[in-house]
Amino acid sequence: MDNNDILSLTCGIRYEKTFRITDIAGSIFDTILHSKSSPFGTDFFPKYQELNSQDRALINSERGYYFRVTTSDVIFQYTIFHEKASLENEMGWFKNDAIQFIINEIISKNKIQNIIRVGFMITHTIEGENLGGTVLNQLSDGSIKTADQFTLRFGNKDTTADGLIKKGVGDYVNRITTIKQTEENKYQATYDYQYYFLPQFLDLKDWNVNAFFDKSISNLNIKFYSLINPLLTKMVEVK
Repeated sequence: MDNNDILSLTCGIRYEKTFRITDIAGSIFDTILHSKSSPFGTDFFPKYQELNSQDRALINSERGYYFRVTTSDVIFQYTIFHEKASLENEMGWFKNDAIQFIINEIISKNKIQNIIRVGFMITHTIEGENLGGTVLNQLSDGSIKTADQFTLRFGNKDTTADGLIKKGVGDYVNRITTIKQTEENKYQATYDYQYYFLPQFLDLKDWNVNAFFDKSISNLNIKFYSLINPLLTKMVEVK
């Protein structure tokens, strides 16, 4: 598995619960759809969906894009279409255009503050036979040989540089790996790189988001693939 197997990119920003988000959700969506500086627009997000009074979204079902706003989260998912442009260009647009717009025009201008966590999820597709059954067969007495519903999830935490050197700061990163079965012989492998602020960070525009994404990609290439590929070799014969 490598970058060519990337299915989607997701950025999630969690903040202290803010009930006024319900009142300004319409204004936020108008900015995304109609602002001259928006990298999105009405073609990018042709549909609106209200999941409940505190969870609303712009969606593109055909392309697999969505932008969700809740009282505690802003989440943007972007599906990679490898025939559209180079992966480097897709990553660049996601980081430099989409996320910067969300932070500057949505998070900062609407004074959404007290940031708890920023996460970047990179999801890959895998094809292989009986991955779950192979794992369960090794962990059990051999009586379980197949599985049509399977999820494996584990994580590792590390203290950040700020957490080490700054007094009163306990920032840390959490690297979560998830392998999940989606169809009979299809799986998704997700690398979720999360930065936690302790204490909460006031205004996200004052934080180096680009450095965070660069670190995420570095970890993806150096740590995630070197971990996941030997693991997959033992778990399944990848097609």
